[in-house]
Amino acid sequence: MKKILSILLALILCVGTLVSCGNEETSSSESVSQIQSGTESASETNTSDIYYDRIWGLGDSGTDSLPGKEIGSYYSFFTNYDKFMSDAYAYTNQKKNLDTSVFDEYVVFEVINYTSTSCSMDILGYRDIVINENTASLTLDYTLDEDSRVNMARYVYVSYYKIPKSEFSATSPESISEIIVSLNRLKPQEESVAE
Repeated sequence: MKKILSILLALILCVGTLVSCGNEETSSSESVSQIQSGTESASETNTSDIYYDRIWGLGDSGTDSLPGKEIGSYYSFFTNYDKFMSDAYAYTNQKKNLDTSVFDEYVVFEVINYTSTSCSMDILGYRDIVINENTASLTLDYTLDEDSRVNMARYVYVSYYKIPKSEFSATSPESISEIIVSLNRLKPQEESVAE
């Protein structure tokens, strides 16, 4: 059962990374406002108030393998540029594009999804980090069309997000040994309420 849940999580996050290319920010803004209010227009809700900002230009997707890793989702926090440069999964030329000052106010959240299955998924965003001793929990909002799931070669999808350091309060991100992401699936019908 754990393996099935891990595979499902990996699939959801991987496909979301692919879907998030292009005009994702606009569609996410519209989807979020419609889901939250049912009638509110997209311009009245700012997704930056709900979700952590994605760092564009750092994400990867490809048919790479993850040596020593099973299919699943992997999460990490980076609090300084040197650690990010040595350990983050992004390619070196992508890493060099990250402004070092981002670490003054933010912790960089790395999401790696290693999967062999794909389905139509729209990642709305990660939100509401909760720290409990050495565990960090976040919520991922998404929509999914399970009917479009297909098998494919092994793919690795990587994305990065900025979480304000203030969200960690007195806890040092380096002391966090476990990161849990709770999936919150929103039905596509909920998005069309305002249309």
